[in-house]
Amino acid sequence: MKYRKKPVVVEAFRLTKENWDVPELLPEWMREALNNHHNSDEGLRAWFSLYKSTLFIETLEGTHEASVGDWIIREADGRIHPCKHSIFVKTYEPV
Repeated sequence: MKYRKKPVVVEAFRLTKENWDVPELLPEWMREALNNHHNSDEGLRAWFSLYKSTLFIETLEGTHEASVGDWIIREADGRIHPCKHSIFVKTYEPV
């Protein structure tokens, strides 16, 4: 039997040098998530590591790293996770 993945609309942005250096350029939902990461029971617990220029995002599956050029996705249920650009362009299309 074959199955097709149901279409799901997500919010996403690409992590760039510009929004890395100027967090005000991040989407509001990402800024809120970063500001409230200590209060999150599930989904996002994220913080910037300026030393390594890496964004660490804790998900239910463990800690994931995002670098400049990666996409940050917010699922319909609010969970946030990173996605490499090559995978993002194969999986998602603009709505």
